[in-house]
Amino acid sequence: MSIVQTANRFTKKKGSLTLIRHGSTKLNSEDKIRGWSDPHLDNKGEQEATETGKQLKGAGLDGLITSDLDRAKATAKGISKVTGVPIIGETPGLRPWNLGNYTGKPVSEANPVMQNFAAKTPDKPVPGGESFNSFKNRFLNTAKSIIREHQGKHIGIVTHSRGDRIMQAWEDAGMPDDNSINIKSFLQKGIDPGAFREVSMPPSKKKIQFQAVAL
Repeated sequence: MSIVQTANRFTKKKGSLTLIRHGSTKLNSEDKIRGWSDPHLDNKGEQEATETGKQLKGAGLDGLITSDLDRAKATAKGISKVTGVPIIGETPGLRPWNLGNYTGKPVSEANPVMQNFAAKTPDKPVPGGESFNSFKNRFLNTAKSIIREHQGKHIGIVTHSRGDRIMQAWEDAGMPDDNSINIKSFLQKGIDPGAFREVSMPPSKKKIQFQAVAL
């Protein structure tokens, strides 16, 4: 499939959302938890942002909204440079789960702990970080606000691995207003650095009117 055909899978649809994961950093290459640390894109990550921009050129994006962490902002800038699509906002609401003391630890060490917090003690904060439910509600309330405020537009959100996972878990649960998720979906591997996907909104949510939320 060519780059143009790949972009055309996202057929210039209005009222849609494309989720983009930031490009690679040194911590990605070392397979360590990034969390709320702020590593810059490495050379591979910069190339991924450019390539993603090429794939999204002509896909009908109206604007980009990004996490306020540097690796996400740099990815958004790379995509914007190639596509001409403006960056219309940045927000800490699209940050990943703050895994506190596990930031910088090997993913193999942190994953079992993270999965236990998410599945068994979702209201308990990770040492030095935030609880799973705090992350879930922060991220999904931000996503709902973006969907609500930009209805009729095709928006790209530039976020992180756990942002992709929590969004997918919510999609798989039918995007309920109470932020319920499919926990199995959250625990699965997500898209690669620099990759993107269209958010699958059910027909009932195409013109969604979520309840007011506090961000």
